[in-house]
Amino acid sequence: MRILDGLKPETILETIKYHKTVGNTDFIIPGADLSTPEKIEDFCNVMNFAQPILAAEGIRLGYHNHSHEFAVMPWGSTIHGELEKRTQVHFEIDT
Repeated sequence: MRILDGLKPETILETIKYHKTVGNTDFIIPGADLSTPEKIEDFCNVMNFAQPILAAEGIRLGYHNHSHEFAVMPWGSTIHGELEKRTQVHFEIDT
């Protein structure tokens, strides 16, 4: 199962139950294929659905980004910039 699958409408309640059981207050996506505008759009839709639901349960949703997400992509912006504009997730910066 991909980690994002746990954030979809049909699985998010199970995900919340598990993370509350183990005492986890940070759900971090360790990386994702965000190589096209369409993949970014799909990713942001999942994150924007899940973030307020997790927040209401005391779980912070974050994304662990990498250096390639700060490179300007062929469409003229960075992946990180797109995520910043389109979501309210916490960023776990990889330095």
